[in-house]
Amino acid sequence: MEWLVLALLVLATAAFVAPPLRGSGVEGPGPAETARRAREERRRLLARLRAIDADCEAGRISREERLTRRRALAAPLLAASGRPGAPDPPPEGER
Repeated sequence: MEWLVLALLVLATAAFVAPPLRGSGVEGPGPAETARRAREERRRLLARLRAIDADCEAGRISREERLTRRRALAAPLLAASGRPGAPDPPPEGER
């Protein structure tokens, strides 16, 4: 009889300990979600580049400020473009 009580205690303990050891069961984003995020990030950065150019053309910022802001966006844009699923850059005539 003692072994039955002991076995039940072991099973009850295992039921509480096992789920946290297996993880939450929630996995990271799938490939489609990762590709969507990369495209969205790239679009956002390209829109910022266009806004910087428009501000310079309108005289709201100087050419030096334009170059500084564009350089600051260069690394994040390259990283966003290098991610799997990022769209190809536009053809030369559309830039």
